[in-house]
Amino acid sequence: MLVWRKREVWELKCKIFRISLIRAVSSFWSCCVSKNPGFKGVFLVNIGQNKDIELKKSVKERKMENISKKSVSEGILDAQEMIYENIEKMALSENNKKVKCEFNLKTPKGTKDWDGMDMTIRENMFFKIMKIFKRHGGIAIDTPVFELREILAGKYGEDSKLIYDLQDQGGELCSLRYDLTVPFARYLAMNPTIQHIKRYHIAKVYRRDQPAITKGRMREFYQCDFDIAGCYDSMLPDTEILKILIEILEELNISNYVIKLNHRKILDGIFDISGVPNDKFRIISSAIDKLDKLSWDSVKKEMVEEKGLDNLVADKVGDYIRNKGGKDLLEKLKSDELMGKHAIALEGIKDMEILYKYLEYLDIDSKVLFDLSLARGLDYYTGLIYEAVLEPCVLFDPSSLKRKSNLNKDQEDFTCIGSIAAGGRYDNLVGMFSSKKNGIPCVGVSIGVERIFSILKSRFFGRIIKTNSTEVYVIELGAGSKSNMVKERLQICKELWDSGINAQFLYKTRPKLRQQFEAAEKDNVPIAVIFGQEEIINDQIRIKILGLGDQSNKGELVQRKDMAVNRKNRPLDHSLHKQLGKYKHNIVNNLKNKDIKRKAVYEGTRKKGVGVDDLTLLSVINDESINDNLKKRFQNKEIYTYIGNVLISVNPFQDLGIYTNEVLQSYRGKNRLEEKPHVYAIAESAFYNMVSYKENQ
Repeated sequence: MLVWRKREVWELKCKIFRISLIRAVSSFWSCCVSKNPGFKGVFLVNIGQNKDIELKKSVKERKMENISKKSVSEGILDAQEMIYENIEKMALSENNKKVKCEFNLKTPKGTKDWDGMDMTIRENMFFKIMKIFKRHGGIAIDTPVFELREILAGKYGEDSKLIYDLQDQGGELCSLRYDLTVPFARYLAMNPTIQHIKRYHIAKVYRRDQPAITKGRMREFYQCDFDIAGCYDSMLPDTEILKILIEILEELNISNYVIKLNHRKILDGIFDISGVPNDKFRIISSAIDKLDKLSWDSVKKEMVEEKGLDNLVADKVGDYIRNKGGKDLLEKLKSDELMGKHAIALEGIKDMEILYKYLEYLDIDSKVLFDLSLARGLDYYTGLIYEAVLEPCVLFDPSSLKRKSNLNKDQEDFTCIGSIAAGGRYDNLVGMFSSKKNGIPCVGVSIGVERIFSILKSRFFGRIIKTNSTEVYVIELGAGSKSNMVKERLQICKELWDSGINAQFLYKTRPKLRQQFEAAEKDNVPIAVIFGQEEIINDQIRIKILGLGDQSNKGELVQRKDMAVNRKNRPLDHSLHKQLGKYKHNIVNNLKNKDIKRKAVYEGTRKKGVGVDDLTLLSVINDESINDNLKKRFQNKEIYTYIGNVLISVNPFQDLGIYTNEVLQSYRGKNRLEEKPHVYAIAESAFYNMVSYKENQ
């Protein structure tokens, strides 16, 4: 750390004070210019010994009414730019003493960099979410990352204070978008020809919230939104939105969740019959929305002491909102003496009855919970509201750490979280931006991917994930020779790239053989294309499967022209994939003859290569005797799976999900490795999942 002398610290503080003074003087001068068009100002600011900054500004005489807001703003910015330019020149001049300053190199509060492992998980998550959005007919749209300030104003209730406001730029006051819903409503209002649309949007939003990265709450984060806009029969679009949400959570292997439901009209009815003033409906909703974080006593205290609600009224509200259940709760509300006569509340109850009927048709009614305490503090919701919440869980086991000193560091990203998705109906939001009396009814959901990511990443704790897509590593055998074979390496890579095969090589003109194999092993590349002077002369190459621990195997010698062929034209009809498929029939016969067929732990889908019309299964599985090399591969989770010609790294914490104790118990004994039952669970799950995928193509 740099040790500052007292004099240097004092000089630095003085410079900071002088810069602040310059800003104040420039603002005062600009004000004079705006009020007195004929004003000519000259002022001097002394910085250091014999150092003056002179700012001269003249404005042509004209009447104030002809000066636009834009010209005044530009004048202020010009004055500030002139001052700061002079300060910068002085600070960098040779005559001034250079001051070294040390600072913490970090990202801004509430933001984070994502490394290769993170992005592998996140890209897979986004791919699965987008796939489901498209399955339901979604169309992707994109909107600017910042909006005019008046677009966002008054839409978020008490959360409006969390909006990031940008500095005035040329007279336009802008703010970073708080969510993706309001920009979508603005988009619909600007395009009146669009009356019906299913839209999805995956993008970043910004909030000046108190960040808690361990819980997935950040100031810059992604949201995945799906919305249905248009006039339709009651609750049909709402039902599909809930179905989409459930599909996404199931696809991402999120378990122990429940989707809470409520209706704004029912909530407003409760407020009305309890005696809450109409002008306090929304602020009381914001208070009730905190019940997932605070106790009822704390929320009641806020409503009474901060919101000005009568104590008896708060108790009446509490008597209602602490009720939760299923369809039976609707009957209880209808039979209530006050709720059963309240017209607005009855409209909400009717909507909920229709919704429950549709949810039963889709067999997802068991996934939801009718919770009267769900409020959703945003002002624009008008009907059904919902929120997906994780039940109490533990994502991190401190006992798994080898070093206690790493506890805080490793625990940072693995903490239990609550809400992971939310949404609702907002029928009037579009109308706020349009001159038409009636807007476009909308309903949608927003997936909190940062919180889901925290869950997914916790499953990979201490595991190695393949973060690249390289299938083939090109290796040269000319180490130590005077001539290099860079040309040949580049040409072979070109042939692989042009055939749609992911390949790479070591960026050295004379690479050592060991360096190349180590680089391939580091990236978990399954295949090597090897050549030397002799192979080049005979127009041949060697293809070797890596990771088997067999040093004596030099690979299969094949003609170079047969090395690869364009996948789109002749899939799998070349030597690279013959190598991968040679174990196929033995594996199928081995597993089919054993009574070990069990359902896969993971029921996800796999990517399909272009033109793929074949299935290459796990290269090595032997139920009763596994040799040392294969045991090591299984135990290290280094299992490679090929569906067609697409490489997939089979990892129980990546693609197969967490295996349950019940599944593990079924694999114990039977002459298998007693201490590693998950090895067989993983291998068999991968095998039968792939077979199922093949049958469903």
